[in-house]
Amino acid sequence: MSKEEYIEYLEGKNNYCNCPQLTFLVEQGKKIKNLELICDDFNAELDLENPQKKDLDKLLDYRKKAKELNQSVESYSKTITSLINKRDLVLVLHDYDFPLETIQLSLSSLSRIPEDSIITTNCAHCEQQIESFCEDYL
Repeated sequence: MSKEEYIEYLEGKNNYCNCPQLTFLVEQGKKIKNLELICDDFNAELDLENPQKKDLDKLLDYRKKAKELNQSVESYSKTITSLINKRDLVLVLHDYDFPLETIQLSLSSLSRIPEDSIITTNCAHCEQQIESFCEDYL
């Protein structure tokens, strides 16, 4: 399995669990997905390369939603960090050459691993994979 295939496989496993410790994270994630859809719709409707005067109101709405999306993503990242510190989420390092072998990481160890590493965040209570990250694909 290639690295790209392994990343796609992991992305397919991303989901939210029902553990009460992650309720707020789940709500934030759903809000982000909704804002992404709204921004995608604006992006499809508007010619951002050559904006028209008639689209000014839509452009302002788009700007507002894009700003809200950026703030929500920042908040989501902070929540993930907080949940890792509280040990409600764990960081897991994956090796696509040996998919069954994983290593739990601490936040402090992140700076010592290669940038192209594949990392997931998993619920510490039920082990559901929440997010997958790879520097090459961020």
